[in-house]
Amino acid sequence: MRRTVMRRHDIFMLICSAEFAPPDDPLMSETAREGNEVMQLTSRQAQAILDGGEAKANELGLPVVVAVLDAGAHLKAFRRMDGAVLASIDIAIRKATTAALFQANSEAVWEYCKPGAPAQGLQLTNGGLATFGGGIPLRSLDGTVIGALGVSGGAVSQDIEVAQAALGAFENLIR
Repeated sequence: MRRTVMRRHDIFMLICSAEFAPPDDPLMSETAREGNEVMQLTSRQAQAILDGGEAKANELGLPVVVAVLDAGAHLKAFRRMDGAVLASIDIAIRKATTAALFQANSEAVWEYCKPGAPAQGLQLTNGGLATFGGGIPLRSLDGTVIGALGVSGGAVSQDIEVAQAALGAFENLIR
């Protein structure tokens, strides 16, 4: 009896081949299926988000953490201002993760997972979500979510204010 063993190279080639992800994949955007270029979050945009958030935080006299994630909820850029609380590192990343995964502001997810809601406990999934304000999805001009940002370090209302300023810096670049 002969066994066929796939070599690492063969596995790599399979993974890299276009046939691995069929064109009718429901997870692909319509733009990607049509062969059009899909906007990616760039390093320049991510840095502008960090700079916009830091500028607003400085204006408020507030040391914060700003995290920027790509559409897959992977860290793209990160900044921890001097004096920011260490716990804010994880919270900012979780706010951004929540916004990226649900394609909504992080506080909007609370309605689905609060006590008595249909998905009570949802915030415990995906390694833990942050379902309070400060996480915002980043959308391309056609509305496609290409990433998310999260801010932590102040009161929730301050985090939202800094996050809105960071979002504004991103939007100024893509318009």
